[in-house]
Amino acid sequence: MAELSDGKIRLVQGGVSNPKDIEHMMKAADDLGGIVILVNNAAVFPRVKILEITANDWDGLMAINLRAAFLASQAACKRMVEAGRQCAIVNL
Repeated sequence: MAELSDGKIRLVQGGVSNPKDIEHMMKAADDLGGIVILVNNAAVFPRVKILEITANDWDGLMAINLRAAFLASQAACKRMVEAGRQCAIVNL
């Protein structure tokens, strides 16, 4: 997540399926006045035939394609409700 504040940009790096990293990203948004919109657009699409994909591959795919959106939405919703203002979550 890139943050723009007073003309400065700061990068917050993290894994989208890691709850601690999601919380770190949300705290960075809090420092800038809070989150108003969340866009869940992280996804992976492996080029593997269905008969060749392993359970581990599948778990990694679901961690990014589903778990990440859930974790980010949950963390953002908590802040959005507490802020009491109109906000939005967009899932791509």
